[in-house]
Amino acid sequence: MPLSNGTTMVRANDESTPVLESIGMAAIEIGGLTLTKDTEEALFFDNQDGYKEHRGGMRDSGESNIKIEFDKDDRHHEKLLTDFNSDDTRQYGFQWPDSQKTQFLSDGIVSSFEITHESGSRVYANATIKWSGAPIWGAYT
Repeated sequence: MPLSNGTTMVRANDESTPVLESIGMAAIEIGGLTLTKDTEEALFFDNQDGYKEHRGGMRDSGESNIKIEFDKDDRHHEKLLTDFNSDDTRQYGFQWPDSQKTQFLSDGIVSSFEITHESGSRVYANATIKWSGAPIWGAYT
């Protein structure tokens, strides 16, 4: 189920040919996506202007969070916990509701998993996915 703005977070299932499925029928919050790049000083002592120069280094896709309502019938929290207990990467991604149907996919590792009890009777599962490797940008169908 997408959030009210139509954004969906997806996870590859366990089939021999993985199919992307939406995470959490009750997604409350999906964290952002921040790509970063290291920089290195490029020391050129013959630089006449006297300014440091830099060049690009390694890229990092960062991490993203998802908060879903803990639902014993939905069971997505169990899949996230299983992924947390595995050292293997799994493909995760975002699908945005724009007219081009933009999709971001990347291997990821669930690096944290938390159950929270908030006001009222609500219980939530929170997970952090640490992106691994180069992302794939494209369109979904």
